Parts: sequence; structure tokens; C-alpha cells
Amino acid sequence: MSPLRTTNPAQHLPLPSVDAIEVRRLNLGISLLDCASQLGATVTARAYDKIRRVAGAIRGVADDLAEHYGFSFDEVQISVTPLSLIAHSLSEHELASVASAIDAAARDTGVDAVYGCSSIGPIGAQRGATALANALPSIIASTERVHASLDCTTPAGGVHTPAAIAYSRVVREIGDLSLSTPAHFLRIVAAPYCPDTLLFHDVRKPD
Repeated sequence: MSPLRTTNPAQHLPLPSVDAIEVRRLNLGISLLDCASQLGATVTARAYDKIRRVAGAIRGVADDLAEHYGFSFDEVQISVTPLSLIAHSLSEHELASVASAIDAAARDTGVDAVYGCSSIGPIGAQRGATALANALPSIIASTERVHASLDCTTPAGGVHTPAAIAYSRVVREIGDLSLSTPAHFLRIVAAPYCPDTLLFHDVRKPD
């Protein structure tokens, strides 16, 4: 009996050739769980300092990659832990201050966008999610790079009515702002919780 022979399938299958690589985004995930505090000023300072420290070289890395491989990124971004989790005890005014600090850190590090001004729990059931929803009109109006999302789904996968109503109210209030532009609406979405999304940094992962 002849011995059993194994072959590599790749030897018999045509392999695709790669002529070009198209990369649209460079994203850096940053956990802000260690920035949590009951004091708004503390969260603000910690979030700004950590983003500056962790993402300080991201623009240089993006430029080096683009030069080495011959392409450019459409967007260099960072995503952070959902704001409703790290600032769940803060007031609407304090949440707006934290978001402004995150926006400033994104600007100072040279990134195009920062994602994570988000809630991942039912509005009305969690104080942080409710306060964030109420603060979003002023956050979107006063920042340039901050992107926000509201979780409008139930655990069973249906539409969470209070969250959907809150989202529509936020959009309406943004529209009522005298300086609102179409770009403001592009920075807020209604989205179900998904750990692998780029709308915020997965709470289970480190930086």
C-alpha cells in the first residue's frame, strides 16, 4: 500500500494577483476607560492628555505609509470608548466640555475625525445615554471632528422607541441651529450596538 500523500491546494488553484492596494482609512482605537471619573474636569483633562499621548504620532505614521506604499488615506481617524460609559455621571454641560477636549486633541494630533461620542445603552434606562443625547446638539455644533452615534435598538433587535424619538429630536435641534450645515448631520447617526464597528472603540479591547 502506498503511503498517504498530501498536496497543497494552492499548488492547483489559480491565485489572484494584486496590482494595487486601496486603503481608505487609518483608524487608531483608544480606550478611555481609565479616564472615567465623577468629576467633569478630571475626565476632560485625562481624555485630552491620553489622546495626545497615544495618537501623537498617527499623522506621521500615515504619511510614512502613504509614501512607502504609494497611496494616501482618505481619512486618518481615531475611535474612543463610548462617551456615555466613561462619563455616565456627568451633566450635559460637562459632557459637552469633554467632547470639546476630545475634538481639540484630535485637531492637535492632526487626525481628520474622532469617533466615540456614542451611547450603547437604552436612553432613559442609563443616565449617561440620556445626558449624552441631550447634549449632542451643542456638541455637534461646537466641534469639528467629533462624530456621534445613538443606539436605537432593543436587546431583541427591534426599535427602541424612546431612543428613536431622542435621535429625531437631536436632528431637529441641530437643524434649528443658525450655523448648522449639511456637514453637521453627517457627524451623527443612529446605529445598533456592534463591538466591531468603527463608530467607537470596543470596550473589550485595549489601545
